[in-house]
Amino acid sequence: MRKAILPISIILLFGCAQQVAPTGGPKDETPPKILSEVPANLSTDFNSKEIVVSFDEFIELKSTSEQVVISPPMLKSPTYQLKKKSLVVKFEQELTPNTTYTINFGEAIRDNNEGNILANYTYVFSTGAHLDSMQVKGKLIDAITREPEKDALVMLYRNDVDSLPLDTIPDYFTRSLADGSFLIKHVGNQPYKIFALKDENANYKFDVPGEKIGFLDSLIQ
Repeated sequence: MRKAILPISIILLFGCAQQVAPTGGPKDETPPKILSEVPANLSTDFNSKEIVVSFDEFIELKSTSEQVVISPPMLKSPTYQLKKKSLVVKFEQELTPNTTYTINFGEAIRDNNEGNILANYTYVFSTGAHLDSMQVKGKLIDAITREPEKDALVMLYRNDVDSLPLDTIPDYFTRSLADGSFLIKHVGNQPYKIFALKDENANYKFDVPGEKIGFLDSLIQ
């Protein structure tokens, strides 16, 4: 498999019972450890309706709607259930054939006692025979303040578009970090149009006054 990293810069413009920690002893500062993943992470020919991730301790989930990033996006978000020391992710829609999916849990997973975060745990699978391996990376900067733009959507669209794709969900997306940087992994090897959007209503669309948006005027390869 080939792996490529494409550097990009975009300038944005305005537009039940609780588990109780035992007393005594040193404070637990270790995040939960993954014991098993079913199906296995990085699986191909994926056809399961759910994913079960087991940990070495009880966990809790925080703000899945804000923290969990699934690329390509799904029209219906999966459901997340905790069963003993396992996280069960159930898909609520049919998966697209021959597609590599990436699920990044951000800071949603943490242990039940001390709240230690398992940061950016990522589960990747393909419904086809191989995993896409291209990457797109860059940095978002506010055009007026020249400061990094955090928590903005960075979206890739397979087709060249003449105007802003207001009515379509992107093929891939991620969120920019505090320093404005972003990285989209497991992307297919083909041309894309790239947009950045400070999405105020979480619908992937530039449709609210005051939303910031930026884009490159040419396709990336």
